[in-house]
Amino acid sequence: MRSKLFLLACVLVTIFSCKKSNESTPVTPPPVSNSSTTEVQLKLGGDFSITESPLGRRSKNADQHARTLNDSTIYAVEVRQGNNTVYRGVFNSPDSIFVQVPASRPVSIGVTVIRRGSGAGLYYSWDDNGRQYFPDPIRASLLNRMEPANADDGTGTLAYIPVFDPADTTTFTQTQISEVDAYSGSVTLSSAGMPPVITIPVKRLTFGFRYNVSGFTSGRLIADFNGMMPAKYLTPSDAASTNYIYTAADFYWVDTILEYAVDMTLKWEKPNASVVVLGTTKLNLKRNVLINVNVTIPADGAAVSIPLDNSWISTEDVNL
Repeated sequence: MRSKLFLLACVLVTIFSCKKSNESTPVTPPPVSNSSTTEVQLKLGGDFSITESPLGRRSKNADQHARTLNDSTIYAVEVRQGNNTVYRGVFNSPDSIFVQVPASRPVSIGVTVIRRGSGAGLYYSWDDNGRQYFPDPIRASLLNRMEPANADDGTGTLAYIPVFDPADTTTFTQTQISEVDAYSGSVTLSSAGMPPVITIPVKRLTFGFRYNVSGFTSGRLIADFNGMMPAKYLTPSDAASTNYIYTAADFYWVDTILEYAVDMTLKWEKPNASVVVLGTTKLNLKRNVLINVNVTIPADGAAVSIPLDNSWISTEDVNL
């Protein structure tokens, strides 16, 4: 009898010990994995280099901050399967672009980069949560993350990009060729497996003007492009101080635009407000080419001819 009681006590002690052990060391459940997508980081290569700092939300000093926000570089990213956009996002830092990539193939990832360049900045408004909202071609708020998208969502054409009006920063201007510095690129993933970092080579879709004006000491130089591009009004102090940068959507497909030419007319507005036409010419635009516009203001104000001499990967001289 004493032997049976001893065995029963041992069994109870063993059961109690196991229970206490289980209570003090709970079992950790396995991590939840989503096998339908993989998150990877995007890096940009090709024509793109980083020279600007990202910025954030609207500050209390709204006007001052808005002027600074205009300088920010915007990265619009989309993930597509077939003709459908499945994820998209807008970022303002190239080091924080992480995207969700579906496991099924093929998948394409596209990115559009828009910098201010020489213009007044990419137009935006504010959404209900105090975040920057960009209309066409981006059509999204700045969230710095990817989100599921409707099938027909996606970045639009890079023609008619709205740019702040330098004369009235509460509104914007739109022309077929916009005064911004834009880049675009994509990759297609066809095989299984996913590297932790994907580099997308992007192509610069821009050209530029530099105005070298001799004898220009007063009044304004007016460069008019017949509505194709925003007119440029230059004073003697800023005529040759800046490269004026523009984006043409056609550069996504071709390096030289032959389908149409841009009419450029240069005028000199004298201090008395009278205007002298210096000349006009037609330009077939070339991607990544800086056009040097060389002009001499005639002493008598007479019109001059504009010979065109075709010469960032290169420059092109226009002599007026």
